[in-house]
Amino acid sequence: MSPSALELAEADRLLLNPLEHPAIEVRAALRTVAAAAEYLLVGVCAEKGEIALKALREYLTALNEPIPELPPPLPQPAVYLKYNGRTGNIIQSEYQGRERSVILSCYSPNGGHEGLYGDLPLNLFARE
Repeated sequence: MSPSALELAEADRLLLNPLEHPAIEVRAALRTVAAAAEYLLVGVCAEKGEIALKALREYLTALNEPIPELPPPLPQPAVYLKYNGRTGNIIQSEYQGRERSVILSCYSPNGGHEGLYGDLPLNLFARE
């Protein structure tokens, strides 16, 4: 069942500043926007490849996305990982930036909900 326009508007409003709201509300808002999208892109910046892959797995599980075969983690000290829900591909690369977070992009080329949400905590869905 797709979320209503009102539910999407409220989720979008909350996700403008996700760190200012309780984690339970942020998780619910992310589930709402993800359910309304045709596919998702998930970007993860983390200190280690293992942390990035763990966060990706937790986000995909929580957002009812299929979990593709995960690649081995990169040995670099910091990594950027990108998951494409349309293709199921995962790309990893070395990351020089300071951010350690998740970005969720919702895409709907056929007229559904679209949006970009972040910076989200790596461990947002860790304790569910």
